[in-house]
Amino acid sequence: MRLRHEYVWIAIGSLIAICVAWGWFISRSQYLNLTNDGTTTDSLGTTLNVEAEQQFFAAYQRGKPGQWQHIQTTIEGDPVTRQLSYFGSGTTYQMVVDARHDQFGSGRIERYTCQRLFMLNGRLAFDECTKESG
Repeated sequence: MRLRHEYVWIAIGSLIAICVAWGWFISRSQYLNLTNDGTTTDSLGTTLNVEAEQQFFAAYQRGKPGQWQHIQTTIEGDPVTRQLSYFGSGTTYQMVVDARHDQFGSGRIERYTCQRLFMLNGRLAFDECTKESG
């Protein structure tokens, strides 16, 4: 009888693992259909590939899914990466900020859900962002 009991717990554990993996896959699958609009880099007053930023914003305005990455170098030379993902519905988009390599920053990855994206002086500006918990 004890052997059957152990099999039940193994089956329940396996089912939970499958459900968790499936949920992770579904939540990540929305990223599979995003167009990569490129990377813009800002380093001590020099900006490279600003066209990628403009391409992402144009797609956002047309309601087309896309993804854009911005790497900004701090005064100390540490990179801080922002990745914006727009899934093509409404105006809401996701921003992930990776400051793990910024020695004076938070040292972690933070996720935000934002409601507004606009151009200010020829550059993208973010507004109405809420930090996601977790």
